[in-house]
Amino acid sequence: MGRYTSAPPSNQAEMTTAYTATTVTKNDDGFLTSYTANDITYSNITYTEDTGAASEYGGAYTIVTGWTETNNITNQVQNVTVNYNTTTGEVDSLTIT
Repeated sequence: MGRYTSAPPSNQAEMTTAYTATTVTKNDDGFLTSYTANDITYSNITYTEDTGAASEYGGAYTIVTGWTETNNITNQVQNVTVNYNTTTGEVDSLTIT
């Protein structure tokens, strides 16, 4: 998360704005479900459990499946879905709508 910027930087100093997160909420398992950082609100953060290709060697683990990004300055909203490679378990791509 954190790909969305509120405005293009006009100078180098603006590229080093300190990261600040507020209004952080977590689910019962302690995973983020929403937060606001630098004028962007990340909400509807969803997860699923995966066992991977070699589940016999370990247990399930939690992966992010998607979230919603809202630019608090322009009110632009986009939904992000994470697409995983079924063979490697790595992120293949993001679908942004």
